[in-house]
Order: sequence, then C-alpha cells, then structure tokens
Amino acid sequence: MPIIKSAKKALRQTKRREAHNKYQKKTLAILIKKATVENLSTIVSKIDKASKVRLISMQKASRIKSRLFKTLKPQKLAPRKSKSAVKKANTTKPKTSVKDKKTPQPKLKK
Repeated sequence: MPIIKSAKKALRQTKRREAHNKYQKKTLAILIKKATVENLSTIVSKIDKASKVRLISMQKASRIKSRLFKTLKPQKLAPRKSKSAVKKANTTKPKTSVKDKKTPQPKLKK
C-alpha cells in the first residue's frame, strides 16, 4: 500500500481508469460481434475513436476493420473519386454579376 498522499491518489485514479477502460473494451467487443451492414459505419467510428484515445492500438483497429469489411462486404459503399476529379470539381467558381457586388458606402464626417 502506498504511504505518500500523492501515491494514494495515483492508486485511486488508476483503479478508476482501469475500470473505465475495461468497460469500454468490453462494449467495443460486443459491438464488433453484433456487427451488421446497417451499423457498420457506427462501429468503424467507435473503433477509430478507441484507437485515437489509445484504448486499442492503431494496428489492431486497422485489423478489426479489415476483417469486418471482409466478412460483411457492404454493397452500398460509394466509389471514391480520383484526386483529379475532385480538383476539377473545386476549380469551378460561380459567376458573379454586377448586381451581386456591393459598393462600399462613403463614411460621413460628424
């Protein structure tokens, strides 16, 4: 048992964090086991958040997501656009008419 006051507090914090992390890991595991195509995006975001806060490693998150996509094979995923197509879409600017441009009002002296 710790004797110093700060060590006692550190022990209390560690126990609390341990319990919270254990709960988070357990709920994540349950979500992964009950994964369907409909809730796949929410599960993937939960996995990403867990890896972001270092609950699981980045590589484990990647491995889990890969296995989920292999087993579920979502059919409604939109194909990704190439970088050149995205650049072309962003380069077009809407035309502004003379009416759209606002002229600055002159300041009146008091």
